[in-house]
Amino acid sequence: MTPKATTDADSAYFLAHPLTSPLLRDKSYTQIPGGSALHHDPFFRRAARTNSAVLKSAFIFRALPNPEGHLFLQVGHGVCGQSGVAHGGFLATVMDEVSGNLIASARLDEGLGMYTAALNMGYKRPVLVEGYDLVTGEGNGDGRGSVVTATARLGRVEGRKVFMAAEIRDESGELCTTAELVFVKKKPVL
Repeated sequence: MTPKATTDADSAYFLAHPLTSPLLRDKSYTQIPGGSALHHDPFFRRAARTNSAVLKSAFIFRALPNPEGHLFLQVGHGVCGQSGVAHGGFLATVMDEVSGNLIASARLDEGLGMYTAALNMGYKRPVLVEGYDLVTGEGNGDGRGSVVTATARLGRVEGRKVFMAAEIRDESGELCTTAELVFVKKKPVL
């Protein structure tokens, strides 16, 4: 599949959605144009942004008083492991992506970049993707997919380590997945 380009239509889509609209309208957040942080993640952009997986995306963050970021995704059947259920590996990637976007955007990495050192996931309930019958696996929706919101918050910073907490909520706002992450800041090149 050919990756789709992120457009202002993505932001307009999320502004019209009842779950994401209040956060996008909150003036304490900054929206990153194109839905990606200062450090582009080619894996996420190439692998997930297709005509059937990540259909639309937007990222907002605030650095003060406590760093927090939100990644809004409209997802389709291409993210499913089982029929109609988002793959757990995809959800782990989303947790890493929202946390990395927050770190880069809030400059918690001091511009050096970071590596993911640990990612501990907790799966609370499945993230259902609209348009698929869970019993038959057949398409039954209008193909618009589902909206998920991934949120990352700074826990603490200890030397070169940054500790984050993240979560994913489904289209109805139900908590589906949680994560604790540890990132390590890259050493400066001398």
